[in-house]
Amino acid sequence: MPHPGQRPVVPRRRAVALAGACFCLVAFAFFVQARDRAPAVEEWLEVVSDDDQGVELVLRAPTPERRERELYLPHFAWAGTPGLPIHFQRTVLVAVPGPRGASLEVLGEERERFADAVAPRVSAAPGESPSQAEPLTWSGSEPASAVRLIPGGKLRGRDLVTIAFTPLLFESSGGATLVRSARVRLRFAERPRLQQGPLAAEPLHRAFVNAATAGRWETRFEVQKSRVGTAALPDRRLRLRVPRTGLYVLNYDRLRLALGDTELSNLDPRTLQLFVDTWAPIPLRADSTPASWQGDYALQEVPLWVQGEGDASFDTQDTAAFYALGPEEYLDLTGLRADSLLHAQNPYDRSQFAWLVWGVQPGLRAAIVSAPEPGTPPDLVRSGWTRLHFEEDLQFGTCDDLWFWDEIRASRR
Repeated sequence: MPHPGQRPVVPRRRAVALAGACFCLVAFAFFVQARDRAPAVEEWLEVVSDDDQGVELVLRAPTPERRERELYLPHFAWAGTPGLPIHFQRTVLVAVPGPRGASLEVLGEERERFADAVAPRVSAAPGESPSQAEPLTWSGSEPASAVRLIPGGKLRGRDLVTIAFTPLLFESSGGATLVRSARVRLRFAERPRLQQGPLAAEPLHRAFVNAATAGRWETRFEVQKSRVGTAALPDRRLRLRVPRTGLYVLNYDRLRLALGDTELSNLDPRTLQLFVDTWAPIPLRADSTPASWQGDYALQEVPLWVQGEGDASFDTQDTAAFYALGPEEYLDLTGLRADSLLHAQNPYDRSQFAWLVWGVQPGLRAAIVSAPEPGTPPDLVRSGWTRLHFEEDLQFGTCDDLWFWDEIRASRR
């Protein structure tokens, strides 16, 4: 017993136990509060049925958030065009048993009307200063329907379709309608062929809402593997890694290290040929092959510049140079698009690859154009421009490549 006026002493073990109990109570209360606050993000989608003939889903919208009179949907991706209302959308990938896809039927909808709602709109294109509000450019509701089917697509040998759910419909006359829930049925146009033997696991196929059922179907990816490869190239070939766009030079020492003395001594540089993939941006959902990120494996020959090939021998002072596009690039530099802000990248590899072959036939050569001595007017370069692109993939929604940043355009002069 403590003396009068002395604080009671709690044994050390009991004090630790009491502190631990208090901590557990506080942690539990915080967990319950956080659980109540945390949104049930995945509750927007319910799989009612899933079989080899199709899937039936229920799509649900969350309670919209009000910002003055404007409506916003939490946990939904949004995008818009100047003058049109913002679209709040979520998508779901569905595997289908063949390229003919599927048909979509809306079985029922539960709707709620917001008569005083105002449509949030994009006031300016990315990178441009907002100007006065643009006039309304749509009639009826925008979007026209809450559920739509996006046909076509492949993911690692599996055909797919996408169901887009855009539940907030804005009326051009004012107000909005929220599709609280929609029950849809997706009917496959083809019957699947069941796969025989052990099932090959494909991690990317987990993105499908019917992944378990589709995992029993045959895919044409294995057939494509046996059909597509590097068999069209000769045995004498060398794979070159291209990590970025630029000019690449192969000198004697590099080729000697890669090929060896015997092979290089017998090499006729006039027969050097360079093959690369047809450079084109493809979405992450597109199909791929083991040796190329193009579905048709469309190799094409590109010209080389070979110095010292006239004597039919690759000597110590000889070089072979070429210009190649890397795994990511601005599309205007590739000649595919004119917009200087459009950028694409290889979704499967951080490098592009080229194939150097020899001993078959004379290869394409870069044209030689005479030019004045560098640095003399009017060829003296006093200024130049460049573009910077910073991107790192940190988050993926299903299999889409997400872009969270804005575009910064130079001011117009």
